Parts: sequence; C-alpha cells; structure tokens
Amino acid sequence: MYIVVKNSSCIFLIIFLIFVLSINGDTQEGVEIKETQKSLKEVYRELKKLKEGQVFIYYKKETIIREPEDKRGYLKHLLTELEKALKKGKKCGKVRRAEGNLVEIDKGAIHKVHERDVYIVYDSSGRYKGKVEIGAIADAISIGRSYEIKKDKRIEPGDKVKYRGNRKFFEWGIVGGEKRSMKLAGGGFTWKWNFRGGWGIELWTAGFRARRSVINEKKDVREDAWFLFPIGVKKYFFGYPGWISGYIGSGIYYFEGDYDQYYPEDEEVRKFYLYPWLSMGIEFFSGYRIHMNFEIRYLYGPTIHIGGEKFVARPLFMCIGFSTGW
Repeated sequence: MYIVVKNSSCIFLIIFLIFVLSINGDTQEGVEIKETQKSLKEVYRELKKLKEGQVFIYYKKETIIREPEDKRGYLKHLLTELEKALKKGKKCGKVRRAEGNLVEIDKGAIHKVHERDVYIVYDSSGRYKGKVEIGAIADAISIGRSYEIKKDKRIEPGDKVKYRGNRKFFEWGIVGGEKRSMKLAGGGFTWKWNFRGGWGIELWTAGFRARRSVINEKKDVREDAWFLFPIGVKKYFFGYPGWISGYIGSGIYYFEGDYDQYYPEDEEVRKFYLYPWLSMGIEFFSGYRIHMNFEIRYLYGPTIHIGGEKFVARPLFMCIGFSTGW
C-alpha cells in the first residue's frame, strides 16, 4: 500500500489506517496485509520524485492476527508501539533491506530523518561495517547509498545503524590567520561544497599580506607580498560528519609580490604566479549547522633575492574559521 501525504498529516493517517484495520476485525479472525515488495531501486526512485513537503506512506508485507473481541486492546497496543518508535527518534535503528549499494533502514519522516543524514553501520557484535547516506525518505523508512564499506564486509538485514550527523552540501563562513615572524596577516570569506564520502571543494575569497623590510644605514629593502584566493580540494577523515572531524586539503593560490630596494641604489622585482598550498586541520560540529575550524596552512611561494637579501615567501601559519552549512 503506497500513499503520498503532506508531512503534517503523516502520523494521523497512520493512526487512521490502524483504526480501519481494527474495524475489519469484527468480521474475521485475522487480517493479512499482503504486498508485492518492490525493489529498493524502484522505491528509491519513487521517493525521489516526491515534491518538497510530501511524505510517502510505506507499508511492508506483514500479517496481523487478533481476536475480534480484543480489537480495542490490539489497537491500543499498536498505538503504544508507534509512540515508542517516536520516542526512540532517529539516533539508532536497524537495516531492513540491502540491495547492491542501496540500504533501507527503519527510520523515516516520523523520526525526523533528513536527506543527507549519515548513519554508521555495525554488525550484531558492534564491529564497524560502513556508512549509509540517506537519499530518499518515507514515513517510517529511509533509503540511502552505502560507502566506505570495510573490506570483506557486506551490509545485511538486521545490522545496527547509528546516526552520525548530516552532511552539509554548502558552507559559507569567515576565516583569518597570521604569522608574526613574516608580519603576515589577513582573512576573508570561505565557500565550500561537500560531497558524499568526505570529499569537498573549497574556495577562499581571502587575502593574506606579508610586509617585511630590512632598513639600516647600508640598505633599505622592502617586501610587499599578497597570497590570494586559494582554491582546492578537501578530504575529511575520522568522525565526518559529526562533532570532531579531521581533514587535509590541497590546491593552488595566486601570488603577487613587490620587492623594492631604495638605498643605496634603486632596484625592484615583481613576481606574479600560481603556487600550491597544503593544509591539515580539525573541524568541530561538521554534521551540524554551525562549524568551527582550526587549520595549519602551508603556502609554497618563491624565493626572491634583492639588494643582498633573501626573502622566502613560504608561510606556515594557523587559521581559525567559522561557517554555517545547508
């Protein structure tokens, strides 16, 4: 039985259906609800076609047996079980079906499951098997795609699932950092796009400026260097998405440097080029709305010789960032 309803009426419709089943019990000893079970791929596609705000009422094949004279008690029992399911929420559940990389779990819209929720899958003894990211949601079940499956492991019905967090596809925030020995400081805005499996693309519309100088009785040499617009990829590791997640990143940035000697003679060097950068850090609350980052970033740059001095533009410094995700 498949019905599409608005989200706010989901629970009331379920209760109504249970009530109708209890009335039918006056005329027969038992009621058998039979359904030709569709494949997970078919159900997944149907759920993905739903418009925002709609919920899929999904009933699996099951047999309900009750005595006619005890129909009220049976209805009360069903309502009690529904209440227990709602109280448990979406934190822990079980795998109902698994076909290929599609996995169906016993948590859905009534448990406040959302698209891109990530669940960790464990076997009966609590050993890690893999992850599932939810992509389609019905009333009391959800279907997602598995990934990062442990070698020689396979997700099976009955495996336990535990909610890890929600992958935020897009993040926007601010970042800043400094390196006092280079007289470098700066900051700007961050833009991130996160994909399943912990991979992401990151762009900083930010700039860091270094201004060093050597000024004495013999010479006056000055540096004015900009490290601009780093862009690259990021890979999260342990704990993503969750409370604490480690990551590494790599990409390129634009370097613009002005090097001038004013004394004892005039000399200038101009440098414009793309250089690589590397980073590693920790992100707090990556599976929630507000995130905080602590990162060490290395910007590889040129070595400039001017006026007998050597300027190495390769800062290694700490950055702190805050962002919000959707």
